[in-house]
Amino acid sequence: MTLSRTESETLTLDAVLADRAAVHADALAFAHDAEHITYRELYEQAGALAAGLLRSGVRPGDRVALIVPAGHDFV
Repeated sequence: MTLSRTESETLTLDAVLADRAAVHADALAFAHDAEHITYRELYEQAGALAAGLLRSGVRPGDRVALIVPAGHDFV
């Protein structure tokens, strides 16, 4: 699936990442020093973070603050 501009304006970040992971799974999404992350890896890491938040009691629509240093962990 490739998102059109109109669709991407109304979709969630999860939907956009899922699309990029499906269409460009092995393409470079982020690089920092020697670390390189593909769209597949980025989507998997985002899913793991979301699952952890759910296990902690955070629900869709809740507001949370994530405090991480600048760099690949922030992405």
